[in-house]
Amino acid sequence: MTDQSINRRDMIGTAGGLASGMGLGLGMGLPMMMGASVANAATGLDFNDPAVRFQSRIKTRGTLAEETVHRLSTGHVWLYNPDDHSFTPFCTLENYNVSEWAHDDNGILRTRMFETAVYMKFGTDEVMEEWTNPFTDETVKVHHYAIGPMTSTHDPRAGDADAGAENAERVIIAKDLNWQLVGDTVYMPADSSVDYPNPLQPDAWPRASAGETFGWDSFIMFGTKLKDLENPNVTQAMSHSWYQENIRWQPWMLMGQRPGRLVARGYGKKMRWKDIPIERIKRMEKYVPEVLDRGNWGEFQNEFLWYLRTQKPKPSLDDKRAEG
Repeated sequence: MTDQSINRRDMIGTAGGLASGMGLGLGMGLPMMMGASVANAATGLDFNDPAVRFQSRIKTRGTLAEETVHRLSTGHVWLYNPDDHSFTPFCTLENYNVSEWAHDDNGILRTRMFETAVYMKFGTDEVMEEWTNPFTDETVKVHHYAIGPMTSTHDPRAGDADAGAENAERVIIAKDLNWQLVGDTVYMPADSSVDYPNPLQPDAWPRASAGETFGWDSFIMFGTKLKDLENPNVTQAMSHSWYQENIRWQPWMLMGQRPGRLVARGYGKKMRWKDIPIERIKRMEKYVPEVLDRGNWGEFQNEFLWYLRTQKPKPSLDDKRAEG
């Protein structure tokens, strides 16, 4: 399969993984269930009102204003081996999610989202330049994660089914779970399970392909102060987030069809650009600079398109060792 033959919709569908709940877009296409503690909370907000739910969701995950939203996360990733049910530390991730919000004249909100992840040595602040496969002892170069732009639309008149659910660029629709009010914080969880044809098919890419399909199981939860949802002057709630994902192997790892998954757990929050730690900005400048120059980003990219356009099928380990 060549990059010219890849269906754009399929490539968006296989876009997620290792990126702070990336697979759970902003547009929720399934009816949102109200937890009893939220529906009956002592607040002036009527969370049974679709307009209130829409504004609360957008405030929490994005913004009601025309502005750029920044979300930073830190994740820890393990290699899960189903043969002995072991979890081997793999890496720490520095995730950066940025979305640009604009308004159409008809009231629809439009977003362009980008996301990156810099791989760090597990539990440290040291960037992971190379990785040695614990199963094969092979050392490979790390390819840091970059995806975007992912576009979506959000229509306040669409009720529970955001227009984003029908947008051809947004094929992954997460399921909202019960919102809950705990103390002064509203928690908004969502999850999704995705399984798509792998752009890197194992017959052509035996070592880079995780199998005929690629996918993940992902859960993310946002926590927002109730007072920010109640305040009409607050257009962007500076919410916290937590995520967990079970993901197939990344192409650059050269794990082939070995049984197992990557298991990622992370946490983060929305921040103003001026408050992002300078050390993280410097690492983005060095390893994923395109996310800081989004005006020149160009066409959609992700780890599969990068691999197809820049890499060739790798020789088997036996052949490689024979050459060595």
